[in-house]
Parts: sequence; structure tokens; C-alpha cells
Amino acid sequence: METTNKTKTKKIFSILLNVFLFFLLVFSLFFAFYKFTIFDTHVSGGSMIPTFNADGSKDRIIASRIAGYTYGDIVIVKTFEDGTNNEIFIIKRLIALSGDSLDMTFIDGYLTLYVNGEEVIENQYEEKIKYEEEPLSYRRFVELKSNWGYEKNENGIVIPVGYVFVMGDNRLSSNDSTKHGPYKEEDVIAKVLTIIPENSIPFFEYIKYLI
Repeated sequence: METTNKTKTKKIFSILLNVFLFFLLVFSLFFAFYKFTIFDTHVSGGSMIPTFNADGSKDRIIASRIAGYTYGDIVIVKTFEDGTNNEIFIIKRLIALSGDSLDMTFIDGYLTLYVNGEEVIENQYEEKIKYEEEPLSYRRFVELKSNWGYEKNENGIVIPVGYVFVMGDNRLSSNDSTKHGPYKEEDVIAKVLTIIPENSIPFFEYIKYLI
């Protein structure tokens, strides 16, 4: 009888151990996937208003290291803009790709972007913004264009091979390609996938909305 009880105890222990190891494996795989392919972070600053931090808080996002990107996507770029050798990361909207022509106009208070001669429809704004004076992004672009060291054509500046042009949604205040020029494609490290509510846990609570 005692031997039978010991056998049952060993079987139960073995089952529990296998269950524990299974969940440990699942957790480890999930953590590895989360660590090396996607991640969550906060957005600081006001350069992406109204898309992020419109109410003054720090929106939380999920980004993918492996997702491809295209026009209008929000991306995270690695840079050294603080004047040191320390890496910093900026979040901006992708405006133009390698080989594209880019230009801007400011007419009657409205800023308009053109890629390859076609007007860029910027759906991140509820309606097209009318500025009382030239926004900073436009003034910077005019200066950038006048000092452009790469190719130009009838449709504006030409983004060099291996580079992308990014801008913040807040055209009144954003350190982006209008100030620093295009960024290397290899420095675009992630694409933003979602915004999630503050203090929520990724994947376990509802998504606020999809970018």
C-alpha cells in the first residue's frame, strides 16, 4: 500500500514538473519573441502631436523590429543628435523613401508636402491645418533645400540611395529631417504598431487604436 502511494506521488510530481517545464518553455519563447522582435515604450515630447501625447501625457506604444515600413508609417530612428556619442531614439512619420523627390509649399496658410510630384494626403490630421505664419518645419525645409548637397530635380530634392526622410506630425516643433537631413535606412530600427492605454499590459488589455 505504501509503495502504491509513493508511486502515485511520483506520478503526480512528474506531471506537475512537466506542466511547469512546459509553461516555462512557453514563457521563455514568448519573452525571447518579445525581446527581439517587438517591444513597448513611452513617447516623450511634443514632436508627434496630435498623434501622440496630445493631452500632455506620455502615450505608450508597441513597436516591431521586423515589420516593414512604407509611406506614412510611424518609425523609430536611432540617431546621435544630442552632439555626443550616445544613441538616442526619435519617433517620426516616414515621408519619403530612397530615390523619391520631395518638395513643400506654403500657400495661404496651408503647408503641403509633395512626393514625386504628388500631394501627400496626411490622414493623421482631422482636417488640414491652417497656420498663421510659416511653420518651423517649412522654414527649415527651405533652408535645407537651398543647401542640399545631393541631387535635385523639378519635383524638389531627391532622397539619396540608402536614406529616408522623416518628419514629426507637429510641424511647429520637431527635430527631424527638415533640420538634420535624411536618415540612413539602417538606422530605422522599428515600426510603431499600436498605441495602448497608460498602465496597461501589452497583449493582455485592449488596444486603444491601431496605427
